Amino acid sequence: MESEFQYPYLTIVLHYSDNAIDYFKKGKLKPIIIHELCHPITDPLYAKAIDRYSGKNEILDEREKLTDYIASLIIKNNI
Repeated sequence: MESEFQYPYLTIVLHYSDNAIDYFKKGKLKPIIIHELCHPITDPLYAKAIDRYSGKNEILDEREKLTDYIASLIIKNNI
């Protein structure tokens, strides 16, 4: 899946593929959706950071890690 987030707004559009449908059928889609819905929290940092001095790949890696950490907290706490 992929999220389309228009900073600074809180609107998010989720794009999905046939793989997402397979995950849904197996009951394994919830963690992926939660991950994508965490992007509005992390993307403001990402948007500002890519305008600075760090390399884009370094920032993208950190953004994905932060999003995974947030999603893991939500999943583990059944929020």
